[in-house]
Amino acid sequence: MNVLPLALDLEYQHGEGRTDNMWDKRVPLVNKLVEEFKNIGIDTIIYANGARIETYLKGANCKFWTAMYREDNKIPKTNYQTMINEEQKKNEDEPLNIEKSVLNTKLNKGGTETITYTNEYLDKVIAWQFSESGANKDGIETYIDLSIIDNEYFITNFKISH
Repeated sequence: MNVLPLALDLEYQHGEGRTDNMWDKRVPLVNKLVEEFKNIGIDTIIYANGARIETYLKGANCKFWTAMYREDNKIPKTNYQTMINEEQKKNEDEPLNIEKSVLNTKLNKGGTETITYTNEYLDKVIAWQFSESGANKDGIETYIDLSIIDNEYFITNFKISH
């Protein structure tokens, strides 16, 4: 029996992957694959870059483990959805405009870039890879992927004990 979901890694392979040129066709294929796995008792999530999910994959019928890098060399104190909720509380009088939110600022090796993430995508995020370069300030001084997961989601949906 699987305890955790199967993660489909749908990363872009810099033009070298067999499917790098078919992003617009992936959702129907992924949904069919997710359904096939579900039929045999295997839950599935998608792992991919946040911008790729937002642009091409947000319509998939599963949750996401997203790679979004906001702050270099720092381990966040909370998950991404909680950050959105906290930002919303700052401006309770009006709905959060995700397009103007600081949460849409993505760090790249060459600087920053603004990506517009929608709630259709963000509401499906259950795991967040927040760094690919470690977190020097917290004693991790090598290149390493670091993620935060939504423990409550996994505990509730996969009956995992603390």
